[in-house]
Amino acid sequence: MRRYIYIGFGGSLGAVLRYVLKNWQILHFSSKFYLNTIMINIIGCFVLAFFLRLAFDIWEVDSDFRLGISTGFIGAFTTFSTLCREVSGLLLSGDVIFSLLYLLFSIGAGLCAVYSGDILAKRIIIVKESLENSSKIS
Repeated sequence: MRRYIYIGFGGSLGAVLRYVLKNWQILHFSSKFYLNTIMINIIGCFVLAFFLRLAFDIWEVDSDFRLGISTGFIGAFTTFSTLCREVSGLLLSGDVIFSLLYLLFSIGAGLCAVYSGDILAKRIIIVKESLENSSKIS
C-alpha cells in the first residue's frame, strides 16, 4: 500500500510541475514548435536516467521511494501522450515534414538526455569511489 502512496504523491507533484511548465511562455516561437513539451520530456529523460543510476549504484534508496520518483513524479511529469497529440495535430494540418522532424528531434533529444544523465551519474560514482579509496589509503 505504501508504494501506491509514494507513486500517487510523486505523480501529483509531477503533473502539477508539468502543467506549470507547459503553460509557461519560454520564448516567442511559432505555435508549431512545441518547445515546452520538448523541454519537459528532455528534462524528464535526463532526470530519470540520472536518478535511477544513482539510486541503484550509490544511494540506498527505498524501493517505494524510487517508484514514487521514477514512476510517479517523472512518469506524470513527462508527456508522451501530449507529444503524440501534437504530432497528430501537425499531421492533420498538413505539416507532414515538420511533424516528422518534431517527432524525430524529440526522440533523439530524449535519448541523448538519457545517455547524458547516465554518464553524469556514472562520473559522480567514479569520483565518489575514488575519494573513498584515497581516504582508505591515507
